[in-house]
Amino acid sequence: MRVKSQKQIEELDRLSLLLKVKYKTNGMARSEALEKNLCSKCGEGASEFRDQASSNEYQLSAWCQGCQDKYFDV
Repeated sequence: MRVKSQKQIEELDRLSLLLKVKYKTNGMARSEALEKNLCSKCGEGASEFRDQASSNEYQLSAWCQGCQDKYFDV
């Protein structure tokens, strides 16, 4: 996995917090969610994924399987 620069991490955190405000969710900054194995969108646990693609998506978005499923309409 490619390491992100500090600037990229800060931008992803900013975007995740904007989503929290816009959609009035219980989420948090992406980096905090990854640290705690939580979802940056809903704030719930994010340790079980259906497949490797979903696990990889968590590393990008920090969204749990449920939030991924809702977003990607699975």
